[in-house]
Amino acid sequence: MIEFFRLKRIKVEQIVRVKEYLFFAAVLVLIVILGFCKTAVLTAPDNTTLIVTVNPPVIPLGGQAVVKVVGFKASGTPVPDGTVIFFSCTIGTIEPRKETLSGTAEALFQSNDNRSGVATITVTSGNAKGPTDPVTITIGASGLTSLSLSASPPVLPVGGGVSTLRVTAYDETLNPLANIPVTLSTNAGRLNSSGNVLTTNASGAAEDLLTTTVTAEVTVVSGGIDASTTVNVETNEGPTASFVYSPTDPKVDEKVNFNASGSSDQDGTIVSFQWDFGDGHSDSGETVTHQFKDAGTFTVVLVVQDNSGNRDSTSQTVSVSEGEAPSASFVYSPANPAENETIYFNASQSTDEDGTIESFDWDFGDGTTGKGETITHRYGNSGSYTVLLRVTDDDGNIDSASQTVSVGENQSPVASFFYTPADPVVNQVIQFNGTESHDPDGTIREYKWEMGDGAVLYGSVITHKYSSRGTYTVYLRVTDNSNNTGSTSKTITVSDNQNPTASFVYSPTSPEIKSPVHFNASESTDPDGTITSWDWDFGDGKHGSGEEVNHTYSDAGTYTVVLVVTDDSGNTDSVSKTLTVTDGTPFANFTISPNNPRVNDTVTFDASGSSDTNGRIVKWDWDFGDSSTHGTTVVVTHKYSTADTFTVTLIVTDNDNNTATISKTLTVTSI
Repeated sequence: MIEFFRLKRIKVEQIVRVKEYLFFAAVLVLIVILGFCKTAVLTAPDNTTLIVTVNPPVIPLGGQAVVKVVGFKASGTPVPDGTVIFFSCTIGTIEPRKETLSGTAEALFQSNDNRSGVATITVTSGNAKGPTDPVTITIGASGLTSLSLSASPPVLPVGGGVSTLRVTAYDETLNPLANIPVTLSTNAGRLNSSGNVLTTNASGAAEDLLTTTVTAEVTVVSGGIDASTTVNVETNEGPTASFVYSPTDPKVDEKVNFNASGSSDQDGTIVSFQWDFGDGHSDSGETVTHQFKDAGTFTVVLVVQDNSGNRDSTSQTVSVSEGEAPSASFVYSPANPAENETIYFNASQSTDEDGTIESFDWDFGDGTTGKGETITHRYGNSGSYTVLLRVTDDDGNIDSASQTVSVGENQSPVASFFYTPADPVVNQVIQFNGTESHDPDGTIREYKWEMGDGAVLYGSVITHKYSSRGTYTVYLRVTDNSNNTGSTSKTITVSDNQNPTASFVYSPTSPEIKSPVHFNASESTDPDGTITSWDWDFGDGKHGSGEEVNHTYSDAGTYTVVLVVTDDSGNTDSVSKTLTVTDGTPFANFTISPNNPRVNDTVTFDASGSSDTNGRIVKWDWDFGDSSTHGTTVVVTHKYSTADTFTVTLIVTDNDNNTATISKTLTVTSI
C-alpha cells in the first residue's frame, strides 16, 4: 500500500513537471515572438534614395562632424518617420543608428581615437540607394591651405620604371604641416600606397612610389585641396612619311620634283627615303626628280625608315598628260647676298613656245613662298638655299627651275634712308638721306637712287621734286668696296597742295551787349605753307579782318560767327561758331516757407534761387507788403501782425548795377 502511494506521488510529480515544462515553453515562444516584433525595425522602402551630407567635411583631431541623411521614396516624398538609418565609419566613431523625422536623420561623428586620416562613412537602410561617391570626413587637415606634389624622376626611360612622389602640406603662411592625411591616385601604373591614406611627417611631407610603363597623371587630395603632376615615360615612335611634288600637273618627259622633307620622326632621325614611281622605276633620297615617259595615272609610293628601324609609307596619285610645257628660268642679284640683304629674283627669261606664262610661283627654300615674275626676298641666316621657280602657262602646263643661293659668305652693306618732309606736295623739294646705310665689314662707295618717276640720282644725300601727285617707290642701292650690294625701298605719297585749317576762340564766353568780344584765330594752321588772311563775319551784318579782332554787339541774341582763312597758295578753309549775347540783366526768384502762415508766424523768404549769368548778385531789397522795414539779405524772416493778403516784392542788383524784380502774393490767416 505504501508502494502504491509512493508510485502515485511520483506520477503526480511527473505530471506537474510536464505542466511546468509546457508553461516555460509557452513563455519562451512568447518571448521569441515579442523579440521578433521588437527587432522588426522600419527600414527604407525599395527604390528609396538616400542623400548624405557632412558638416564640416574637414575636422581637427578630436573634432566632431554631423552626418545628415535625407531619404526620398521613388515617388519623391520623404520616407516615413521612424525609418531607421544605420551608420558606420572606418576610423573614429559615429552613432550606429538614427530614426528619421520628416525624412531626415542626423548622426554625430567624433574623432576620438587620435588618428588623422580620411574616415569613410557608410549609410544604409534596407535596399535604399546610397551615394555613388564615397562620403568622407578628413581628420587633422583643418589648417591645410595648399599641397605640392613632385616626382623624381619626372621622366622615366622607354619601358617605364619607378618614380618617387613627394607630397608637402602647407598652411596659409606656407609653413609645412605634420599629421596631415593625404590620398594619392593615378590614371596609370600602380601606387605603393594603393590609394590608402598617408600622413605627413614632422617635415610636412609624405612619400609614395609610382610604378608605370606609360605616362601617368598623379593627383593628391586632402580636405578638398588637391595638386597633381605628370610622370612621363619616353616612347620610341615611328616616323611619318610625307611628300610633295611639282609640278602638280606634269606632262610627258617633264621633270617632276619629289620632295620628302616634310617627313618627320619625333624621337629620332629618318635615315632612308625609298621611292616607287608606279611606272616600273624607283629611286632613293629625300628629294628626287623623275620623268614619266607615258601619259597616264601613276601611284607614287614613299617609304621612310628611322634610326630605330621603324618605317612608314604614304602614296599619292600623279596624273601625267600630253602637252608642251613652258620653260622656267630666272636670275637673281646680288650673286653673293649677305644676311638680311634684299635679293632681286627675275623670271622674265621664262618662255612658253605655244602660249603665254600665266603664273610664277617661288619657293625660297627657307619655308617661305611668293608669286610674281619679279620678286624680292631676304634670308635671315647664312647658308645655302635651293630656290625653286614653277611657271604655269595658259594651257595649265607647268615647268620648274631651281638654283642654289649662298647667303652670308661676304657681308653685304645695309641700305637705309629717310626723307623729309614726310608728306610732300607737288613741286616741293624733298631731301633723301642715305647716310644711315652701313657696311659691317667694309665701306660704302656708291649710293644709287631710283626715284620711281624715271629719275636716277647718285649720292648719300640728294633732293628731288615730283611734278605730279601720286605714289612713288624709291629704291636705294648701295655698293661696298667688295662690290657687294644692299638695297631697300620706301613708298612716298605726293599730294596736291594742302588746305589750311581754320580755328578760333573768343572771350568772354558769355558776352553782354555793348561789351567788346575778343576773337583769336591764332590756332588756325597750314601744314604746307602759311596763312595770309583772316576774314570775319560776326553774324550781325558786320565784318572784320586780322588774326585777332574785337567786336561789340548792340543787341542781345544768338549770332553765328564765321572765320575764313586763306593760305599762301590761295587755298581756303572756314569754321563757324554760335555766340549768345545777353543784355546783362540778373534773374530774380525766391521761395516762401511756410506757404500758408498765420498771424505772428515766422515766415522765411529765400532768394538763393536768384542768379546772374555773367557776374554775381550783390544786393537784395525785400518789400513785405505791410509797410514794415525792408529786408536786405539773401535769406530773411518776417512776422505779420494782421491777417490779410500781402504782395511781397524782391529787387536784386548785380555787380554791374543791373536789376531784376519779382513779386509773389502771400495770404496770412488769423490764429
